[in-house]
Amino acid sequence: MAWPIRGTGWLISFVGLLLLAPWPAHAQRTINVPADFPTIQAGIDAAAAGDVVLVAPGTYSGRLLINRTITLASRFYTTGDPSFIGRTIIDGGGSGTVIGVASSVGPATAIVGLTIQNGSDGVGTIGGGFQLLNNRITRMSDGVDCQDCRIVARGNIFEANRDDGFDSDGGSSITLEDNIFRNNGDDGIEIRMHVYSGPPLTLIIRNNVI
Repeated sequence: MAWPIRGTGWLISFVGLLLLAPWPAHAQRTINVPADFPTIQAGIDAAAAGDVVLVAPGTYSGRLLINRTITLASRFYTTGDPSFIGRTIIDGGGSGTVIGVASSVGPATAIVGLTIQNGSDGVGTIGGGFQLLNNRITRMSDGVDCQDCRIVARGNIFEANRDDGFDSDGGSSITLEDNIFRNNGDDGIEIRMHVYSGPPLTLIIRNNVI
């Protein structure tokens, strides 16, 4: 059966637009803490992949788990003002991993512009891949503890940690550039090359001050 053409040009055009247009995708949201959610973890839990959890200045106690591909950031992320790094503090209370990153997250996950302090590990992951950008990590055992991870760490300060500024184990691919490592108790950067079988690993260390 043939469709009549007369009077249906608008219909054909509309159908054509539907065929050309992509299905609606999730639009990036900014979730503000504490304005939208009282705690950082509540903001993370409410976020969808691609969202930004933006933290207002202050000191936030407790440990966090990032288990989705998001950006966790201070207002440095939106303003470029470095004063927000020192004024937005996540405090681990003296023990445990302050920010844990699950192995399920994607490499677009980012932690940006925070002071992370006072725990066993500042940021820890087994198998996770993420970006660590423009943070200050201090008063830990290890500033970062990664095993079988994929990390890009750029523009951070790792200082006054009891053991290592950055500790990498297992089959990790890491890029460490433009960071400062100072006054750490054991190593600025520690890398252990364990028995490994799989795709080639890349370890890039450049333009750091140690």
